[in-house]
Amino acid sequence: MENPELDYSEKEKWVLPGPLGGHNWQAMSVDAEAGLVFIPVQQNSLIYGLSEEFKKTGLYKHNPGRWNLGIEMGRVVQHFVSNLGTWPLPQGFLRAFNPLTGEIAWDVEIPHYWNGGILGTAGGLVFQGDALGMFKAYDKDSGELLWEFNTYTSMLAPPITYQIDGVQYVSILTGSGGGDLFGGAPLPPVPDPATLTYNNYGRLLVFKLGGEAELEIPKARDRTIPVQVMADLSDPQIAYGEGQFHEYCAVCHGLAVRSGGTISDLRQMNEGTHQMFDQILLEGAYASKGMASFHDVLTPEDAVLIHEYIRARAHEDREVALGNQEQPRFTWMDSLED
Repeated sequence: MENPELDYSEKEKWVLPGPLGGHNWQAMSVDAEAGLVFIPVQQNSLIYGLSEEFKKTGLYKHNPGRWNLGIEMGRVVQHFVSNLGTWPLPQGFLRAFNPLTGEIAWDVEIPHYWNGGILGTAGGLVFQGDALGMFKAYDKDSGELLWEFNTYTSMLAPPITYQIDGVQYVSILTGSGGGDLFGGAPLPPVPDPATLTYNNYGRLLVFKLGGEAELEIPKARDRTIPVQVMADLSDPQIAYGEGQFHEYCAVCHGLAVRSGGTISDLRQMNEGTHQMFDQILLEGAYASKGMASFHDVLTPEDAVLIHEYIRARAHEDREVALGNQEQPRFTWMDSLED
């Protein structure tokens, strides 16, 4: 059933849920006796606008190497900024849901939406790790928080429980990633995930009653952005690089070059990496690390303008961090004629 209020053929619209869905692959837990399903719910919208190519030609064509979603990716940040006043605030929930009646038994709101899988136990507990790094146990009947532990790392995996020699253990793998790389670093008031604040530490943590081991508090991640060597380019040239970045790069490195902490933050590249930029992007110098070559879909001229857009965004965020300006410039697309 179509909702005419969300028709984005003429004007871009926020659509909720976005591509991540109202629930992604993070594990649910079923309590058959109680008739409840415990679900890691997420509410995170995306701004949908009709593809500029379709507007101009009336045709869709498959573009290798891109995300062929039928929506405008190159201008997605411009659309986001232009519609920020109506942005539905992202939220996460741990939800106890009755699948037979459709009723919600209880909800626990979590400040970030991209949280971990669920474990429900016969002892009446519901365990979950969240994006803020907190591993928590709730009462299955009420959702009351009973216990929490700071792991200093975002979590996506579900906990498991097992017993050895009469002693019950609960364990969880820490670490984040998955399908939410595109969103990157959140905008206020959504808090930064622990993976961005500290690091994306992959650990197996095991708990038992009376356990005495302590987890060392890690140092906060250095998020300093280096001084940028800027080229003398026009706004439309930077806008072209912005469009190419969001067509090919943002799905891993984040909207507006704002990494969420799992993949490298390109704003923090050192000068040596800047010197290797074309080799990395076009020649596959980092292919063994998971960064494939894009030589088949991007030209050397494309690479130059993508690189300069990254530098421009890094410069803007550095100036804000230094207190030299209040807000960064997120988009140069407004310099292009429609």
